[in-house]
Amino acid sequence: GVGSDWKFMSDGSTSWTAVAYLQNYASSQDKFLFGTGEDSNNTGVKIGSGASERFRIYTQSGGNIAGITYTSSSGFVPNDSTWRHYAFVYDKDAGTFIVYKDGVADSTQGSFSGSFSGTTPADPMTIGKHPNQNTYYTNFTVDELGFFSTALSTSEIDSLTAGDTVLSLGNSDLFAYYDFDGSDLEIYH
Repeated sequence: GVGSDWKFMSDGSTSWTAVAYLQNYASSQDKFLFGTGEDSNNTGVKIGSGASERFRIYTQSGGNIAGITYTSSSGFVPNDSTWRHYAFVYDKDAGTFIVYKDGVADSTQGSFSGSFSGTTPADPMTIGKHPNQNTYYTNFTVDELGFFSTALSTSEIDSLTAGDTVLSLGNSDLFAYYDFDGSDLEIYH
């Protein structure tokens, strides 16, 4: 897809959820898990990890944080090789951004800074590195990555944590899915 396909994740217009099984190999540098743009000229969403075993997540406009800003509690992303399920949930109606690890919500919830940007991201969703530079490659091994244009319920997150696949949810708001079995990205919108 193109940047406009992913605008809903950075403009605050709708709830969304990103889910994945992740195996971490921690790094002291900022590393991208996925994003649609991040630098002084871009608008989009960025989810990645940095030092102190934390996630850093934010939406931005023109290099300024606009919308969601979140840094997980220390140790939320353990530096080991254990597979864990993560769900990143923005609920527009509730006004919340919550990250779940193996079905348990992080004690730190996202906050909101200013208003969301209505600008279309310049870059499509990029997995595993900076969206518009060949830098900040991920330190995660990823499986069962799904993007939904809705806030998943805790029971849906629990089903995924218990081993159900993204497709087994039968959720009509599944936007994109990649199971990393060698096939292409499946877009559902």
